[in-house]
Amino acid sequence: MGNLLAAIDSWDRAVVNLLQNDLGNQALRAVMEALSSFPLWMVPLLLAWLALLVFGGPRGRAAAVLIMPLLLLSDVGTAKVLKPLFGRPRPLGHGGLAFPSVHAANSFAVAALVWHFFRNLPLRIATVCLAGAIAFSRVYIGVHYPSDVVAGALVGIADAAIVIGLYYLLRPTLERHAPLLFPSTLSSD
Repeated sequence: MGNLLAAIDSWDRAVVNLLQNDLGNQALRAVMEALSSFPLWMVPLLLAWLALLVFGGPRGRAAAVLIMPLLLLSDVGTAKVLKPLFGRPRPLGHGGLAFPSVHAANSFAVAALVWHFFRNLPLRIATVCLAGAIAFSRVYIGVHYPSDVVAGALVGIADAAIVIGLYYLLRPTLERHAPLLFPSTLSSD
């Protein structure tokens, strides 16, 4: 096991060094920093969330409501439980902890939720590609190793599976007691 971890660490460092030294580019770096910037995404995310809530039909409304507990689980679980548990420092002397990536966990959690609730293949693919681009941006700007974002993506997908599973377990109760937020989706499953 020690050899495997050493090999992963060596590979992680080589990829970060390659991106920082050989493939680094100022224009691409600006794009990657924009992808990593939560404040930049705040308004488009809120508009998309409101559109889902108002115009998304039963599936869209359920997805919009589930995004809140999903992001809470993903963000807090990753940042407050997993990062301190593993204690891996960020590359290149950036402060804080790296493993797993919260950005990757959150973006892949939302992508998994979208993949589950929406049948529109272009939307599904676009969401996964955006999540992948956000995760890659974290490695490109040097604040995460590749294994940090892979682990974060897996954590986010697992978080989405938990929230979706709980939704289906509790769906009859939610539909009965909060029909405005959780209208019956039985006809659209």
